[in-house]
Amino acid sequence: MSKKQRKALKAISNVFENVQLKAPSRVLGPHPTLVRAVDTADTVGYVGWINHAGRVADGTYQVQFDVPGDGWSSRWPKWAYAAAREALVSRKRVWVIANGEPFGANLLQVLVLNQDV
Repeated sequence: MSKKQRKALKAISNVFENVQLKAPSRVLGPHPTLVRAVDTADTVGYVGWINHAGRVADGTYQVQFDVPGDGWSSRWPKWAYAAAREALVSRKRVWVIANGEPFGANLLQVLVLNQDV
């Protein structure tokens, strides 16, 4: 992990640590306060769904992550693949937090949301 990625991950961890938010009446996706905090920490948050996820012959993990109007297919690390597979099987949306575009090497967090695709 690069120095920039470590710094971004620490900033994200600080956002989530000891956070207490009142739930708005009707929010789809992550709480807007968290989205704004993540987007200002040299990171980008994407809410979308997993189109496919699986193993490749060389032992790596391939994931197709889609958002309305766009999508990315790349090799994801094992920890991120586990969340992607869970989201795919349960048909839940995911919140991908990345250092730039949501390709495998840029991933910082993959959170499964309690929302159907």
